[in-house]
Amino acid sequence: MDRGAVFYRKGDWDAVINDNTQAIALNPRLAQAWNNRGVARQYKGDLDGALADFEQAIKLGLRLAPSYNNRGVARLLKGDLNEAISDQNQAIKLDPHFAGAWTDRCAARRLLRFCRLKARIYPPPPGNAW
Repeated sequence: MDRGAVFYRKGDWDAVINDNTQAIALNPRLAQAWNNRGVARQYKGDLDGALADFEQAIKLGLRLAPSYNNRGVARLLKGDLNEAISDQNQAIKLDPHFAGAWTDRCAARRLLRFCRLKARIYPPPPGNAW
């Protein structure tokens, strides 16, 4: 995974995915590799793959604030705002000093408020024709 960290710093997401996939093949219980691959997938826009990897990392016991925050960001990007906020709340609970979780939760809450406001101003047409 050391090479994966180098590739991560360079922004070589395909190499990060490849290295962490190899690490997972050698040890499927290596939660950090699942998390790292999820981050790379998220950067590449593969949100479903990223979510699956973050789920596996958390399931395997990587219950650290960044794991929950990473999953929350993926959910935010997919538009699942309530679940994103729930993940950021968990990240903050685990590490109240983790600034990224506070920032990402703020973004999710602001977007949720905007969506609710927009729905009140522009309600769906009769018969929900959208």
